[in-house]
Amino acid sequence: MVSLKPPRGTENGSYSPRQTTDFGRLAALGVLSLALLLRLWGIGWALPNATRYFSYHPDESVVTMASLSVNPLLLRLDPHFYSYGTLSLFLNSLAIQAAHALGLAANGPVAGVPGAGELLAARMVTALLGAATCGFIYGTGRVLRGRVCGLVAAALYAVAPLAVQHGHWATVDVPATFWIAGALYFAVRVASNESRAADFVWCGVFAGLAAATKYNGGLVLLAGLAALVVRRENQRPANVLKLCGAAAAAFVVGCPTILLNPYDLVTKGILFEGTHVARGGDLAFARTASGFWFHVAVNLAWGLGPPLTGIALVAFAAALRRRASGDLVLLAFAIPYYVLIGMAQIKFARYTLPLFPPMLLFVGVLAADIRAYAARSRAPSVRVATLAGGAALAAAATYALGFAAALDQTMTLPDTRDRAAAYLRAQGILTVGVPTGPWFYSPTLEPFLDSPFPPVPRTALGSSTGAALLPTVRNDDWDSALLAATAPDAVAISEYEYADAQRLRLTDARAYLSAVSRAYPHRIVFSQPMQVFGLSFTGMDESGGLPVQHLPHDMLYANPAVVVYTK
Repeated sequence: MVSLKPPRGTENGSYSPRQTTDFGRLAALGVLSLALLLRLWGIGWALPNATRYFSYHPDESVVTMASLSVNPLLLRLDPHFYSYGTLSLFLNSLAIQAAHALGLAANGPVAGVPGAGELLAARMVTALLGAATCGFIYGTGRVLRGRVCGLVAAALYAVAPLAVQHGHWATVDVPATFWIAGALYFAVRVASNESRAADFVWCGVFAGLAAATKYNGGLVLLAGLAALVVRRENQRPANVLKLCGAAAAAFVVGCPTILLNPYDLVTKGILFEGTHVARGGDLAFARTASGFWFHVAVNLAWGLGPPLTGIALVAFAAALRRRASGDLVLLAFAIPYYVLIGMAQIKFARYTLPLFPPMLLFVGVLAADIRAYAARSRAPSVRVATLAGGAALAAAATYALGFAAALDQTMTLPDTRDRAAAYLRAQGILTVGVPTGPWFYSPTLEPFLDSPFPPVPRTALGSSTGAALLPTVRNDDWDSALLAATAPDAVAISEYEYADAQRLRLTDARAYLSAVSRAYPHRIVFSQPMQVFGLSFTGMDESGGLPVQHLPHDMLYANPAVVVYTK
């Protein structure tokens, strides 16, 4: 077998088993506690209430509604929703039932729509799995290069801004990353001198559960296959069967619809989602750079923070050059997965989350190797370079932690859409025009307006007892003629609407905004900078006349600016 790391505890030339074990456990517990704290802070953001029945995160509402349609305890296993595998739906369902049993949740105001307690229970599943991912990353780092590697990688994942923010929401990306991290842990063990017979099976199980959560998570099986190649054993065919058989069995258990309704799962799920992501069509990604560049320059830069992204890219390059056994195992998943999302036209930041464990493990390996080299060398220049590298990594981690805290802080403040709605009601405004909606980004003047299904808000228009949104759009968005014909008392425009329209220089949008500025000269902006301790991490660019934060599309859900125009 191939040893992936020096004997534990000998990195700095000394060995004290008890002290090393105790410190490692305490430090790992501290990292897990920090990770959980960051994911629980602000977890009550935008829960349903009497003024709005849905979360402001559209995917979260879809996933939780599908979770209410299944009950694994009663073998009600087909949600008739196939965009994702069913494993997260089952876990959410169990959490919601437990919350009901404990009196912590009640049914929502509308059948099939989750109430606040139900959505919070589903969010807790994500938060716990997000924090637990650090445990697998720590364990993988220990196998690769010892506890320093594991602690560095786990701590960086604990504070990674994108992982923290999406660790609050009842969606599938963070849970899928948990199962992927578990599969990578067992794959690295398979390739190491710590391997146990069960590691083949467990690697397959976690790979199958990753696919049962989000279909493309099944690519992590490649890491297990690479580990078998690294081992160079004569029993490889039998182990391949164990690995793939365990993955197939776990996928069936986590996503039994592959047996109950295979046609719909393949056509309405795997093929439909794959085609949609590959072809695109979303305005948010129109005329943007190739995914191979966009995911690095935009999504990773915001998701990890620019300093940590730079270090991670250096560590990735070092892994490509080093090509040690553990590197090859991690690269066997990371590179194909990056190619997959890089070719797609839909480029959500959350698609990069499964890359975080391998990339941050590369950073951990680099940190451990530099530390070990510095311990062996007495040259002052080496020690100075080591201190400089450590300072750079500490600064990158501090920036990531600050940004994560700013994201959390934002989710504890009144939402911009709620503030805009309160203002409109207080002003006695009866009709409000919206250029492309209404949808989750519009002021909540009617409880159904933030439904994740666009036709629902449009049928709900005008049904509120107070201020009401008027459609100023027929078949095409930004209809200036319809705006003039309906003559609403005010116009509300979200950053989700105008930011991309301005970036793309859409003629209709420019005409609409010009007409609004002339007819409604008074403007009030509802926004809040993402900041902590007075330090802002996003800022507001108003070079186009309206505030834009330039955050990735799915990192803006909790804080889009809303501009209200009145006469």
